[in-house]
Amino acid sequence: MTKLSQCARCVKDRRNCGLYTLEDDTNCPQYIPSRMDDGEDVFAQKVGIGYATLCVGLVYVCFAICFADYFENHAVVYYILAVPIISLLIWGIVKYVINRKEKKSMRTTKDEMEKMKITLPDSTTRTSLMATLHKLNLQYEFDKDQNIMVTYQGEVFRIIAESDSYWLHIQDSWWYRESLDDIDNLALLHRAVNECNIRDVNKMVYTYNKIEREVGLHILRDILWMPQIPTPDQYLQTTFDTMLRSHLFFFRMMESLRKEENEKSN
Repeated sequence: MTKLSQCARCVKDRRNCGLYTLEDDTNCPQYIPSRMDDGEDVFAQKVGIGYATLCVGLVYVCFAICFADYFENHAVVYYILAVPIISLLIWGIVKYVINRKEKKSMRTTKDEMEKMKITLPDSTTRTSLMATLHKLNLQYEFDKDQNIMVTYQGEVFRIIAESDSYWLHIQDSWWYRESLDDIDNLALLHRAVNECNIRDVNKMVYTYNKIEREVGLHILRDILWMPQIPTPDQYLQTTFDTMLRSHLFFFRMMESLRKEENEKSN
């Protein structure tokens, strides 16, 4: 028995008792040993009810036997004794029926849970993502790093999804290229990328390919992904659409900046 459970049953004022110690309570004169560390109160109640029922039954039998001579027909004694026996039988039958129903209900619930485990899709990030892509009728494959490559409206998106993470990292890589030899366009490109990152929800970055002597643009997006998200297909499709709209936003920004430069030069 733990100290806390002992003090909960003690007739004294629990921790206000002068005999209370943190280490051990076995020397406490109010210590009540028990066969169970958990559910002690329930155990004590059941034992008390059992003893009370036994005593009442014994008193009832003694009463019937002692006063049997006062009845002209001794069969009445048997009727009196039959009352608790019949009551006990009825109670046993009712208890048996109730227990059968409870066991059947528990078995049915367990079977339903097993069926759910079989029929429900895996709730991990990658499997739920692939199920959503299948619902959108989108073709996908895996690259050498096992990242998911999805083709949407002619654009190839790379999705980095880890099963132990609730985030998806989506990349739209090398959708625009610019030669390193065109200094004027490179200057406009840098300004346009900065403006897009300030105003757009997506992140736009550029990288250099010195071998091909070109600059490539990439759009990055991190989104929260959980199986509990409502309409995940619409959520993912909207994400792809916003990333494609960033293309148009960049081209419009480039055009606007080019017009601004032309007006300054004139």
